[in-house]
Amino acid sequence: MKQLEKLKTWKKELALAETFEEVKTHESAAAAAAEFAKRNQFALDKQNEIGKFRIDIERKKGAWLDENYPQGGARNFKVEQTNLEKMPINKNESSNARLINREEELSNQVMDEIEQKGEVITPNKVQSEIRKIIKKEAIQEERRI
Repeated sequence: MKQLEKLKTWKKELALAETFEEVKTHESAAAAAAEFAKRNQFALDKQNEIGKFRIDIERKKGAWLDENYPQGGARNFKVEQTNLEKMPINKNESSNARLINREEELSNQVMDEIEQKGEVITPNKVQSEIRKIIKKEAIQEERRI
C-alpha cells in the first residue's frame, strides 16, 4: 500500500520534472507500481489510478519531445532509426507518447471506456484504442468524400 501512497507525491514530482531523465524515472517507478498492484491483485480502481498516472507520464513525455524534438519540416534529420540516436527513446515510444499528449480529450474518453469495460488502464492499451478511433474516423471521412 505504500506504493499507492507514494502516487500522490509522484504526481507532484512529475509536474515539477523538467528533464527527460526525471520523467523516465517516474515512468519506471509507475510501471513497477503497476506490476506490484497486478501481482498482488489490488482493486481495479487502484490499478486504474496507477494507469492514469502512467498516462500523465506519457503526456509529459510527449510534450517534452514536441518541445525538444519537433516533428515536421524544421528538423535537420530524417526519421530513420539510425538517425534517432539523438533522441532519448525509439521512434515507436516517441510516437505513442506524442499521440497521447496530442489527443488528450480522446485519451480521456478511451480511459473511461476501458474503466467501464472493467479492464486495467495501460499506456499501450490507450494509444492502441486512440489509433483505432482515428483510423475509423479517417475511413468514415473517406466514405463521405
